[in-house]
Amino acid sequence: MRTEKEPPIRSVAYLSGAPRVSTRPEAAATGPRAHVLGVIHALKRSGWEVIPYIVGDRVPVKWVQKESRALFGGREYRRWFADGMRIMLGLYHMLKVRGEVGSVSWVYERMGLFQALGWPFRRTGIPWVLEVNARFSLEKRGEKTYGSQKLVERWESWVLRQASLLVVVSDVLRDLLLKMDIPEEKILVLPNAVDVHLYNPENVEPKRVFSQPTIGFVGTMYPWQGLDRLIDAISRIRRKGIHYALVVVGDGPMRETWEALARDQLGDRVYFAGRVGWEEVPAWIAGMDLTYSGQIPVRNGVQVYQSPLKLYEYMAMGRVPIVSCEVPEVRYLIQDGDNGYIVDPRDSEGLVNVLQRAWEDRERWREMGKRARKKVEEAHSWDVRVQRLIQHVEPLLVAKKKYR
Repeated sequence: MRTEKEPPIRSVAYLSGAPRVSTRPEAAATGPRAHVLGVIHALKRSGWEVIPYIVGDRVPVKWVQKESRALFGGREYRRWFADGMRIMLGLYHMLKVRGEVGSVSWVYERMGLFQALGWPFRRTGIPWVLEVNARFSLEKRGEKTYGSQKLVERWESWVLRQASLLVVVSDVLRDLLLKMDIPEEKILVLPNAVDVHLYNPENVEPKRVFSQPTIGFVGTMYPWQGLDRLIDAISRIRRKGIHYALVVVGDGPMRETWEALARDQLGDRVYFAGRVGWEEVPAWIAGMDLTYSGQIPVRNGVQVYQSPLKLYEYMAMGRVPIVSCEVPEVRYLIQDGDNGYIVDPRDSEGLVNVLQRAWEDRERWREMGKRARKKVEEAHSWDVRVQRLIQHVEPLLVAKKKYR
C-alpha cells in the first residue's frame, strides 16, 4: 500500500475496473490485454512509475478465461444480474483503490461499464484521464451485455463529464461524444497502436500450417468481423484457379458457425487454431502471408468507431493486410497496393477482386510487408502514442500545482 503524502515525481496509476479485462496470459479478451500492457510498458519506457490496479487481475481466473457468450445476446435476467455484479464490484473497488494506490501524479483509467475508479482521485484534485473505447449505450438490444438502457445512458453521461481528459480511439467516437455536448478541448483522439518490441518479425519463428499462400485472421470472432465474407471470397476465387489457404486464430461467439462454413467451402485448406497464448500470437502472424481485418463499417445504424488493434499487429509483423472496412484511420495507415489492400465493403465483388490483385502481386509481398512494418515503427507504436498522451497530460499537472 502506498501512503506517501506527496506523489513520486512522474507517477501514474493505471486503473481498470472491468472484471474481464486482465493482463493474465489466460485472458480470453486478448485485444484489451494487449492494449493495457502496451500503454503500461510505453509509460514505463518513458520514465513513469506505473502503479497498476486492474480488477481483472484480482478476480477468480475462471472469470477471464472464457468468452462472454452467455451474456452476448443472452437472456434478460442474465444481463440484469451482470449489471448488479458490475455495480457492486465498481463500488467496492472505488472505495478501495484510493487507499491502496496512495498518492500519484495522475491516473489513467480504461473505461469499463459501471466503473469509475478514477473518481476518488479526481475529487482530491488528481487529474483523471479516461480511455474511452466504446459507447455502451449504443449497443443493439440483441447484442448488448447489459440489462438497463436508461441506467447505462445516465452512468455514461456522468462519467464522461467527470473525467479530466477523455482519450478516444477514433474520430468517429470523438464525434459521438461531441453530440453529447462534451467539450471538444476535453477529447484527445489517440488510435490503437502496437508494441513493436514484442511484434518483431526478426525475433520470431513462424508457425506455418500450409505451404501454399495463406490468409490469416487473428481476433475474437464476433458477427461484425466479417470473416464469413472472406471465406466466401476465397471459395469463389478458386473458380479462377487461385487457391489460398486460411488460418484463423482466436475464439468467440461465431467460431462454430464460421468454422462449419469454412470446412464446407474450403475443405482441408482451412485451420482454426482456437485461442492461443498471447506470447504465441506474433509467431502465428509470422506464418501468414496476407492478413484480414474486415469489420463491418456500419453497425446498428452507427459507423464503426473502434480502432482495429489487429491491423497494427499484422503490419508490425511485416505482413500484408487486406482491409474491407473503411474506418477513417485506415486511409492514413494503408496505401492501397503499396503496404496493403483496401476494399469497399459495399462492393460484393470487391474482396474477390482484391484477392486476385494480391495473388498477382505475390512476388511483392515481402517488400510490401517491410513497408508496412516501417510505417508502424515510425508513427504507430505505443511509445509514439504515449508521448502524445503525455503532452496533453502535462497542462493538467501544471494546473493541479497552481491550485494546491
